[in-house]
Amino acid sequence: MTTVPPDAADLLADGCFDIRTAAAFSGLSRSTLYVAMDRGHLRFVTRGRRRLIPKRELIRYLSEGLRGGAAVGNGQEPSDVQRQDQEATAR
Repeated sequence: MTTVPPDAADLLADGCFDIRTAAAFSGLSRSTLYVAMDRGHLRFVTRGRRRLIPKRELIRYLSEGLRGGAAVGNGQEPSDVQRQDQEATAR
């Protein structure tokens, strides 16, 4: 029997996006989403070879890039969204 993390049911409650839908919803490129998943910044579910991104997780990831508020990050290196925001601010 597989152990399910306690927050898994909550995380999946609002459904999941495939990569194309997540890109359209977020305005991020598919490549950016794949990089975020590969670096561990964006959690996902696999079904066969498909990666599905829980809607709540995508919203959490996007909220890291909000200006004027505290980041919700995980204490690791900045996300691509945060990095792009910092670069734009520096210009």
